Amino acid sequence: MARSRGWYDHLYVTDQQDLDMWAAAVPCPVGVLPWGADVAGAQVSWADKQVELQRVGRQPQVWDDDDAVAGAAANAGVSFAGRPPFGDTDEANQAFVETAYRQAKAVLAFGTRTARAKYNHPTKDYVTARWTDSLAYGCLVAGQVPDTPTAREILPSFALVQLSDTDVAQGLEQLKAALTQYDEEKFTAIRTWAREHLDWRSRLDQIAADAAVN
Repeated sequence: MARSRGWYDHLYVTDQQDLDMWAAAVPCPVGVLPWGADVAGAQVSWADKQVELQRVGRQPQVWDDDDAVAGAAANAGVSFAGRPPFGDTDEANQAFVETAYRQAKAVLAFGTRTARAKYNHPTKDYVTARWTDSLAYGCLVAGQVPDTPTAREILPSFALVQLSDTDVAQGLEQLKAALTQYDEEKFTAIRTWAREHLDWRSRLDQIAADAAVN
């Protein structure tokens, strides 16, 4: 549709890696508008942070069994919460996920290189809402970050924890080391970064600027 219909005067992709492909395929300007988050709407305080590691979404095989990971985490002295429950509506699902982010000090997230699923791209790595929403709620993101230009631009290194994707015990030790540096000051710094770099409102500002809308 974007190639043949005149409905588009500007197209956006969420990662720099896709820019050239789309620029060659469509007759309009193409820009990069990275994934974002509702940072201003994320209601969270430092006192909410009671879970050291929260699982959200797909994981590599060794991290995918919540019961096994919970046992390993208990042995390592790390509090762990498995996948959020599913609600009967989209709104209920979202509320469960937001509760998970709110209570988490660190959110477990791996890119598609190490955590594949039928519903994601078979070869490309990319940022999803797990990373940006985690940062909106002041969480560390623990796992392996997508290896893309835009991921390196919008995900702050001080909020990322590299974990083994093949050894849970090793990963938990890596997390414990990072948690010793996670305090209210870092929580606030992550939230500040997210507000300045990730809020959807800034993305809308960019669209308005490109469209010359005041």
